[in-house]
Amino acid sequence: MPDTVKLIVYIAVFAIVLYAAYYFTKLMASFSGGFSKSKHLKVADKLVLSKDKSLIIVKAGQKDLLLCVTSSSVQKICELDGADLIDLGDGENAQTLPSFDHLFTKIKKAHRGEK
Repeated sequence: MPDTVKLIVYIAVFAIVLYAAYYFTKLMASFSGGFSKSKHLKVADKLVLSKDKSLIIVKAGQKDLLLCVTSSSVQKICELDGADLIDLGDGENAQTLPSFDHLFTKIKKAHRGEK
């Protein structure tokens, strides 16, 4: 075969492989999308602390859970009340944050079972 015909065949084969990879990726994405949806759980917020560590607020039914997620584990830190969640939006409507001491004392009491 002449060189130009070989080149055209190689380009055609490359295009077919590229299209097949694209189609396969779209197909796999449609299958995995069903696994990440849930009727009863929702990730309300996520704060990335480092490359493999993050804090996540998960809504599970009527409860809000604060979870610590690493590459090897998931730990429940505490359950949150609606009053614990403060909108940290920017601008005039932003609420002032409670002090760290106040929050730490509240979490310690909750951990001990006190009110």
